[in-house]
Amino acid sequence: MEGILIIDKPKGMTSHDVVSKVKRKLGASKVGHLGTLDPNATGVLPLVINKATKSARFIEGKRKGYLAVMELGITTDTFDVEGEVVEKRPLEGITETAVRQAVANYVGTISQVPPMYSAVKKGGVPLYKLARKGVVVEREPKEITIDKIEVTSMELPIVVMNIICSRGTYIRTLCHDIGEELGCGAHLKDLQRTESAGFRLDESVAIDADSMTMRAAILPVREGLKRLYKEIEIDANDAQKISRGATLLGVTNSPSLKDKEMVLLQAGLELVALAEFSGEGIFKIVNAFNRARGGEKTKLCANSKRSH
Repeated sequence: MEGILIIDKPKGMTSHDVVSKVKRKLGASKVGHLGTLDPNATGVLPLVINKATKSARFIEGKRKGYLAVMELGITTDTFDVEGEVVEKRPLEGITETAVRQAVANYVGTISQVPPMYSAVKKGGVPLYKLARKGVVVEREPKEITIDKIEVTSMELPIVVMNIICSRGTYIRTLCHDIGEELGCGAHLKDLQRTESAGFRLDESVAIDADSMTMRAAILPVREGLKRLYKEIEIDANDAQKISRGATLLGVTNSPSLKDKEMVLLQAGLELVALAEFSGEGIFKIVNAFNRARGGEKTKLCANSKRSH
């Protein structure tokens, strides 16, 4: 038993709670998650089971989808509904048009400062531990990308948004920043993750599902990788060389691939490796899935073929 299981995380459970419960229910030796969800958040939490944990860093993906409920007029110390109320401000002069404009200003690549109540570390100490002591420290902003923010409904002070963003984006910080731009303040009232690493909510199972249902819902690792990377066909000879330790692979005619693009190398039905394409026509092997012990260390293989 190994692969990827998509859980619809309920409110009130930590991501670690979900991992522990699934591990016990399946009798698995190893279970990990692909991206933490706050206890108050619900929705898509992909889990990797047993040997699939070795591929976790390749499956996590760079894009997340959320349905966020923002409440204007109230700010909290955690930027979400779980925190203590810091300030309440009137909504005088705040119109739907102004809200939509403020929201639209955050689409694109922006800098975001992590909240104090987060797992980001400062001097080796998680920020949330400092925040609980009343200590506020300077945080380095990081670059994130908001691909889309669609306001799906609005009945002030409540604004519901559909968001597609890069990994590492704090939706509660986004809500806080929008509120500050409007001048009335805001916090995240509710959050549901609708997509992660290409996996959607309609593929998930409930945490209370029985073990048989969970086992039936486990997807192979290959399915997760296929959602994130293009597949490139190589011949059996090249596949064998990679399994023996080759780290470079020559390639011909790959006009659709970009420099530094990650791709899957496969030989028929066998998933061989994850590789990085170089504009110079070389694949650099990042991870070989069935590498034999010993063998070649570095060889340049030729005559690879592209599937599409």
